[in-house]
Amino acid sequence: MYQLSGGASPPERGETTELGAKWMLLNGDLAFRTALYSTAKEYERNCDLDSTAAILTKKSSTNGLEFELSGRITSNWEIFSGLAFMDAKILETATNINATTGAVTVVYKRFEVERARNTPAMTFNAFSTHKVTDK
Repeated sequence: MYQLSGGASPPERGETTELGAKWMLLNGDLAFRTALYSTAKEYERNCDLDSTAAILTKKSSTNGLEFELSGRITSNWEIFSGLAFMDAKILETATNINATTGAVTVVYKRFEVERARNTPAMTFNAFSTHKVTDK
């Protein structure tokens, strides 16, 4: 239960469907992975789009496409990188009830179909490791 809901709303639930593939190249020294996914959530905590206050969304969804590339440049040097594109939308807002004061906050309906602030449209990461010695 969320503190914001005062126990009136059920816990967050989510369901993800994903379709992906992975290819091993260069005798296993290079791997490429891609996936399409769709995630639906209920009673998710989000940020108010106009302030830093938290709101409780009743329904939200994220559809995405991601790519990952990892490989071995030398026997001592490995890399990993990923790129993801995400379309996150608030589908329906919930009424927030302060657990301490009991105050009811009605979330603006205009938040519906807007992007959730804490979900970027695109992310990129890169990571590299290098073994200096065999020990």
